[in-house]
Amino acid sequence: MALARLCFLLGRLCSRRLKLSQAWVYFEEAPGALEGSFGDLFLVVAVYANLASIYWKQKNREKCTQVVPKAVALLLGTPGHICSTEVEGELLQLVLRWAVGGQSLQAEARACFLLARHHVHLKQPEEALPVLERLLLLHRDSGAPEAAWLSDCHLLLADIGSCKCLPHLVLSCVKVASLRAQDSLAGSLRSVNLVLQNVLQPHSLPTTSGERWPP
Repeated sequence: MALARLCFLLGRLCSRRLKLSQAWVYFEEAPGALEGSFGDLFLVVAVYANLASIYWKQKNREKCTQVVPKAVALLLGTPGHICSTEVEGELLQLVLRWAVGGQSLQAEARACFLLARHHVHLKQPEEALPVLERLLLLHRDSGAPEAAWLSDCHLLLADIGSCKCLPHLVLSCVKVASLRAQDSLAGSLRSVNLVLQNVLQPHSLPTTSGERWPP
């Protein structure tokens, strides 16, 4: 596991310096070091996502055919994973195009949700809003019953409202999220934090030195 982590970090370092051939070597070594272990699932996701990105940039079709489907499956299927790097964002954009082309509404909805969370995490509300709106439209048009992820969806909207200094939007989204399916403890704490950050504060009283209060 230590060798896999070291290979991943060296691969990321080379990738940032645009030394793609060196990055390729390190990222290819990491899966071998893992020996099929999923003990650190987030590390496995990151390794395959970065490896797929390298193959895609170098237009290595043979390697892409082998690795990209694995990376996509890991990204879409890993619960709780936040795609926080540019590499994962690029891969999700690719997944979204494939899902739209293949008319897979479930894959499109999952890709939209992960992309929205990715942009919110990077403080990019303008990029997050269109995919989040598309996600809500997909749910509306599907005619499906209330989904468990709708609460997270509205909390993401609340995050965007918080970034754009729209406290009324934040409080409305949190209220809608609280009326959805039962939330986890983490989700409840997140809602409370959003409310505390955006609740309207009363105007502060003047505190100029020497100013006297009326009796």
